[in-house]
Amino acid sequence: MKKYLLYYLSAFLLFSCKQKNEKNQAILDKTVSEKSSSVHVSRADTENLITHKQEEVQNNHQQNGKAWLENIFTCNNKKNKFCFYLEDEEKLCTKRFYQFMIDSEEIFGASNLTASEYPDAVKKYQQKWTNIYPLRTDSIGETWLFGRSNDDMENIQDVKIIPTADLKYDVFVDYGGGIKTENQVILVEENGHYKIDYCVTTFVK
Repeated sequence: MKKYLLYYLSAFLLFSCKQKNEKNQAILDKTVSEKSSSVHVSRADTENLITHKQEEVQNNHQQNGKAWLENIFTCNNKKNKFCFYLEDEEKLCTKRFYQFMIDSEEIFGASNLTASEYPDAVKKYQQKWTNIYPLRTDSIGETWLFGRSNDDMENIQDVKIIPTADLKYDVFVDYGGGIKTENQVILVEENGHYKIDYCVTTFVK
């Protein structure tokens, strides 16, 4: 009888230990799962925060660029509504884009090239700029920024600036008298300042 009692007692203790171990393992598994879930949520939140910040920075970029473009049409005399000063043109552009405008003017604008010099000049122009900017042609693109309207740039009637992508804008300029231009403008940042790195201008009706 005593022998059987010891046997049952041993079995009971073994069963109790097993149950306790299983309970402890269940608690441990639950804790690990909860921590894993917490890390997962934390990573997701971090990724969402990064995405939000990137969108915010891009939006600020876009709005700051638009404000910069609006500012270059400010009149010094405060009397006229919109102005654009030709003497500021060079400093508003990157060096390479300003040089591109000069080279384009030599080919498609007022040029001192002779008939014999012209073909070689066109070839050099194409070799120099083909992989950098869309090339000007006789029918596509005004050479200088925003068109010139007979150089009457201090009596502009209206300017509209519409963001199209990051630091890309459509700029519509109404000079009055039926003269209007549509300008596709790309800005870049140089040393903390915006510069025009591309502008193609077409006259519209």
